[in-house]
Amino acid sequence: MVYVDQIPLRVQVIQPLTCTSFIEGDSFAVKVKICNNSTKGITLSDVKAQLCWWGQGGMSLADGQGNPVGVGELKPGECAEATWQMRCCEDGDVTFKVNVWNDCPPFIDIASSTETIHQFDPGHICCYILSPNLKDYDLCCEPGSPEAYIATGQEFSVVAKLFNSGDRPFTVNEIQLSDKNGGEIEIMAGPDVQWPDPQNPGVLAKRQYAIVSWDVVCTEAGPTELEVKVSGEDDMGTKDCCEHDVCIMQYPAAHLVVEFTDYPSEDIVTSTEFPITAKITNVGEADAWGVQAHLSVFPDTSVRISASDPDGGYTKDLGNLIGHDVNESESVTWLLHCKEVCDSTITITVTGYDEYGYEVKQICTSEIIGTPNPGTFQITCCDLLLDGTPGAPIQSRFIEPDSITVKQVEDDGNGDGNGDDGNLDVQLSPGWNLVSMPWYIPSDNRDPDDLLVDILDNLEAVYAYDPCDEEFSTYGPGIPGTLTEVRDGSGYWFLMNAADVLTVLAPPAGGGVPPTYAVDCIGYNLIGPRIGEEPMPCGEWLYELHVSAVLGYDNANDVYFIVRADDLVYPGQGYWVFFTQPGIRAW
Repeated sequence: MVYVDQIPLRVQVIQPLTCTSFIEGDSFAVKVKICNNSTKGITLSDVKAQLCWWGQGGMSLADGQGNPVGVGELKPGECAEATWQMRCCEDGDVTFKVNVWNDCPPFIDIASSTETIHQFDPGHICCYILSPNLKDYDLCCEPGSPEAYIATGQEFSVVAKLFNSGDRPFTVNEIQLSDKNGGEIEIMAGPDVQWPDPQNPGVLAKRQYAIVSWDVVCTEAGPTELEVKVSGEDDMGTKDCCEHDVCIMQYPAAHLVVEFTDYPSEDIVTSTEFPITAKITNVGEADAWGVQAHLSVFPDTSVRISASDPDGGYTKDLGNLIGHDVNESESVTWLLHCKEVCDSTITITVTGYDEYGYEVKQICTSEIIGTPNPGTFQITCCDLLLDGTPGAPIQSRFIEPDSITVKQVEDDGNGDGNGDDGNLDVQLSPGWNLVSMPWYIPSDNRDPDDLLVDILDNLEAVYAYDPCDEEFSTYGPGIPGTLTEVRDGSGYWFLMNAADVLTVLAPPAGGGVPPTYAVDCIGYNLIGPRIGEEPMPCGEWLYELHVSAVLGYDNANDVYFIVRADDLVYPGQGYWVFFTQPGIRAW
């Protein structure tokens, strides 16, 4: 008979002790101390130990780890250690017990040691690029094909979702966006992060997510792999990181940008001229063909193209602008005439044609899944296709206009700003010009050779119209003609060989406009406002006279236009006015 208390085996857990915590996925060791405390001098020749566990959590033996383990021979008073390599599988409390026994002589320690440990799931960060990717198009894409097509020079957003899939709070320390090819995108702004708790930015609690975005521009054509990388640690100091990438295809496209480079910085006085200049740049990776710059004004009656503008139109041709790595620029200038008091918004946009004319299209196919029996359904898959028509118009999303606002004010009485000492500059374009003299011209100053001396080099002919005889009289420099006087109030056709400026001198102090203007013959009269330097509404100008139509002429664009009662008439311009009755107007 053998007494247990005479040859006891004793076991003591060295590690881990109760309340120790581990993170899911951790590897750890269970180590025990086993002693032969026999008081009878018995040697235990074949001691073994076995590890058992139970609870809410889970752990497993590491690869290659046996159980039970052999301790070997223990003489009286000797101790040995037994070790098991373990791995934490899931969170929750785990209780383990170690039993120790000896096969010869057969003794077992029934008072085995028991410990309880805690295993928890750490904070774990995941990241997914939401855009650009196939979800933008709801496509079934062929393996290896790009997840989005984006044009060079095009600004787009990269949007990613950050998600804490673990059980512990996770602090994000770093968020990066890069192109793994290197140098093929330019980050314009970001990262901009929408945290779930704005008062605690950077922290994601269990199962919380955040959205992060960047504004990006493609810089080079070709495939590009975008990568988002996020790193940080949970509140226990466990570090984690994640990466996600998508492949996009950048295709070459012309991209035109307008930028004002010269415009008035001070207020503009009505009836004065001012220049504006803009630079048009092709920032894309394709050439732009047949580029044109277009000017528009709001309100449309506030500003017009000056008669002395070299091209005289609202559209100017710029030709071709090279893209690729050259990014060619071209400057364009307009000379404008301030017509009325207001704040004018001047906008320049451009049009042109793309060297490649690429366009992204969706090609969809449908397939019937199943048999003709109930439950059959159809699935539709779409792929992206990059198609091109060289010379196609540049799409509006690749054109960036620019605008400025000009403040236009009245003359302060110290001259109209159009000429020195209050003189008026009449702008003359190449070709036909319909003009008039806004101030009273004394009789001894009406000779065309004297009055028009400053423009004779560019003047080909002057025509005046007599509504009573319905005939024109003419004047040509150095050529005898029937027009011997140029008077205020009448309108004249000036035929110019080149652009020029006719300066009409203001009357001397005390001089003025004759008090009346007589309409002797009905029908069309060629006249002009004899009102000094300020524009005024047409209805006010022709007040008390019987008029059925008024036509103006755009010298720069060589077109007539209808003048209504509320439209302004301008000093220095001529107008065809149809009178239905004779009359006298007190000017």
